[in-house]
Amino acid sequence: MATIVSVKLHKKITPHARKPIDPSLPREEIIIPMPEGLSLEGATKLGEEVSEQYAVSPARFYVKRIIRPKYRLADGRIITAPMPVMAHPHSNASESVLAHIATAKYYDHLPLHRQLDIFEREGIHLSPSTVSNWMMAAAQRLEPIYNELRELVKDSYYVMADETPHPVLESDRPGALHRGYMWNFYLPRFHTPSLNITRAVAAAE
Repeated sequence: MATIVSVKLHKKITPHARKPIDPSLPREEIIIPMPEGLSLEGATKLGEEVSEQYAVSPARFYVKRIIRPKYRLADGRIITAPMPVMAHPHSNASESVLAHIATAKYYDHLPLHRQLDIFEREGIHLSPSTVSNWMMAAAQRLEPIYNELRELVKDSYYVMADETPHPVLESDRPGALHRGYMWNFYLPRFHTPSLNITRAVAAAE
């Protein structure tokens, strides 16, 4: 009598080939010396074994000093070189800081309080109210771009939209909240999103 043996077949797993690192990225070369005490007298170099790893340099914080010469003219007048155009005048936040915080908050979804913790680790002490004011100032500077996007949405024949309820602080009643909506408008033709935070649905018209 024949005996039937069942054999379970295992699918061969093919390891994924590692993709080469983008050659356009800058390289930092680290040359490893031979072990100490090893004599290379009479040796012939055959080549090199090169391995590459991704590396990251943490964000570098620095202070940008704006120096404006000041002169007394021959006629007695005192003049000072003009201040350059700034995104948030009379503050100590440069455009790079505003862009960095806004990108981390709205694109990378990193809340302001967590960003403040990161700044603290670098010895930079900022209050939540200060950074919030910075973001308000950045929003005001971006308003012309927002207005252009809004007109593009309004003039489009096909718009995809989605609403998300969101609690909003009352400006005239401290601590009070009202129900607002965050509207996301998307134009498939342009791949262009536009955000609008409103009190009511009618504001999306």
